Amino acid sequence: MASSDEIIHVDAVIREQTLRLYEKCVLHEIPAYMQEGVVAHVMKGRPVGDFLTAIFANDLMEAALRADGTNARRFLNYARLLHSDVPMKCRGSLAEVKAWRKLGGLRGFYLQQLEPQPGEGADAG
Repeated sequence: MASSDEIIHVDAVIREQTLRLYEKCVLHEIPAYMQEGVVAHVMKGRPVGDFLTAIFANDLMEAALRADGTNARRFLNYARLLHSDVPMKCRGSLAEVKAWRKLGGLRGFYLQQLEPQPGEGADAG
C-alpha cells in the first residue's frame, strides 16, 4: 500500500499535470465548456458525456451523432489533443475507456505503480 507521502506526491504531480492538460486544451482550441470533462476523464477517470466518451473511445460515428455545432467543427482538434497530449491507456476503445475509469484515471495509474508487483517486495526471494 502506498504511504501517505507517496500519495501526497502523486496528488502534487496530478495537480501539475492537470494544469498542463488545461493549457493543451486551450492550445488545441478545445471549447472551454468541454475542457473540464476532458481533464476529469484523463486525470481521475471520471465518466463524461456521450460525445466525449465517443471521442475517447475512437467512435467517430457516435461522436458525430452526439456533437453539438461547436464540437462538430473540432474533430481534428480533439484528434490532435488525444494523439499528442493524453495517455494512450485512456483512449482507443470503449473497453479501454471503461478500464481507465475503473483504474481511476492517471491518478489511479500512478498509485497502482506504487503497489508491489507479484514477486517484488520484502517477501520476494
